[in-house]
Amino acid sequence: MKGVDFAQDSAYNFLRGRKVVTVKIDTNDLISVSDANKQGVSKLVAEASEGRDLVLIKNNKPAAVIVGIDKIERLQRLDEIEDDLRLMTLALVRAATDSGRRVTLEDAAAKFGIDLDELDDDEDDGNEGQRTD
Repeated sequence: MKGVDFAQDSAYNFLRGRKVVTVKIDTNDLISVSDANKQGVSKLVAEASEGRDLVLIKNNKPAAVIVGIDKIERLQRLDEIEDDLRLMTLALVRAATDSGRRVTLEDAAAKFGIDLDELDDDEDDGNEGQRTD
């Protein structure tokens, strides 16, 4: 493909959230948006459903990827597993650092200068969640 110099080493760095992710890209799977338009969606979808991942290039930068449904389902399962692992890690850290000390609602409210009776009055007046300045 002409004009694509970022993928000469078959890797491209891009930002995902706040971390830089390196993606291995086969230069044979790069296709400009204009070339993709010329080939047509049907051909690209057929290639993706056969297992070929196509990276669409716009202004000499990766803009999108066309992948088969099997890969998307796998990626979604991996995202779910990642979320589960993050929650399990959080639970383990909390369990490992738990001192056993507990605070009552009244003590916590007093520490932050919150009058629980005033909150109850607001609920009784129907002003839940509204400021009463």
